[in-house]
Amino acid sequence: MKNFKYYGEVALALLAVVCIIVAVCGPQGQDIFTVISSPFVGAGNCIRGMSSGGNTVGGWILYIFIGIIPLIFPLVKIILKRKVYVGSLLWGILCVYTFIMMYLLVNPHLLRSEAILVSEEWNAVYLDTVKHGACIIWYALALLCVLFECAGLLIKRSNSSYIFALIIMYVLAVVYVISAFYGEVADAVSIISSVSETTLVNMPINVFAAVLSAAMGIVPAVTTVILLCVCASFVCALRRDNLSPRLIGYIDRVAKLSKISIVVTLICAIANNVVQLALSKWLLNVSFLLMIPLSSLLVVCLVLITAGVLKRAIAANEENKLVI
Repeated sequence: MKNFKYYGEVALALLAVVCIIVAVCGPQGQDIFTVISSPFVGAGNCIRGMSSGGNTVGGWILYIFIGIIPLIFPLVKIILKRKVYVGSLLWGILCVYTFIMMYLLVNPHLLRSEAILVSEEWNAVYLDTVKHGACIIWYALALLCVLFECAGLLIKRSNSSYIFALIIMYVLAVVYVISAFYGEVADAVSIISSVSETTLVNMPINVFAAVLSAAMGIVPAVTTVILLCVCASFVCALRRDNLSPRLIGYIDRVAKLSKISIVVTLICAIANNVVQLALSKWLLNVSFLLMIPLSSLLVVCLVLITAGVLKRAIAANEENKLVI
C-alpha cells in the first residue's frame, strides 16, 4: 500500500470548507482583516472585562502570558544552543510591541481620535480601523521574524532551501484559499443580504450577479492553488534527485498549468465584467474585476528557463552515465 502524499492538498480543501462556513454563518460585513485581528481584539476585550469585573490579577496574568508568547521560541533556541543570537533581538522587538498593542487594545480610549469629535459612530469606526491596523503590524513583524529564522537556516543548511520553498508555496496557497473562499463568499453573502432587505430591485438577477462574481473570483484562485501544489510536488521530486529524467514531466506539467491559470484568470475577469455591465441597470451593487496574473506569468517565465537548463543537465548526466 502506497503512502498517502496529499496531506497539504487535503488541508487546503478543509480550510476552504471552513472559510465557506465562517463566511456564510459568521457575522456579516467582516473583512479578512477583521477576522485575523479578532484573536487579539477578543483577548483585549477579555482582559478588560476581567479587570472591570474585579479579577484584576487574572487580567494581568493573561496580559503577561500573551505578551511573552513571542519569546518562547527564541528562549528555547538560546537554551539549546547556550548562546544569544541576532534573531532573538527581532523576537524581543515583537514581544515589546505585543505588550504595547495589547495595552492599547485593553484601553481603547487611549486611541480615540482628537480630530473626530462630531459623531461617536465615526469614532467607533476609527477605533476599529486602528485596532485592525495594530494587529496587521504585529503579523508583519512576526513574518519578519520567521523569515529571518528561515534565512539563518538556509545559510547553515543549503538543503533546507527546498523546505523553505515548500513553506512559501503552501503559505501562498493558504492566502489564495482564504481570499477566495472567505473573501469572495463573504462579499456575495453581504450583497445578497442587502438586496433581500429592499424590494426596489430584481432579487433573482442580483443574486445571480453576486454568485457569479464570487465564482469568477474563486475559479482563478483554485487554478492558482492547484498550480502551487504541483510546484510543491516538483520541488519534492527535485529534492529527492535533481537530475532525474522524471523532472521533465513535472516541468512540462507546471508550464501547462501556468498557461491555463493565466487564461482562466483573464476569461473569468472578462466574463464577470461583461455580465456586470450588461446587468448594471438592475443591480444594487456593481463590481468589476481587474485581475492581472503576474504571478502566473512569472512562473511561466521561470519554468521555461528552468526547463531548458534542467533538460540540458539531465541529458548531459545521462550521457555521462553511458560513457562510464
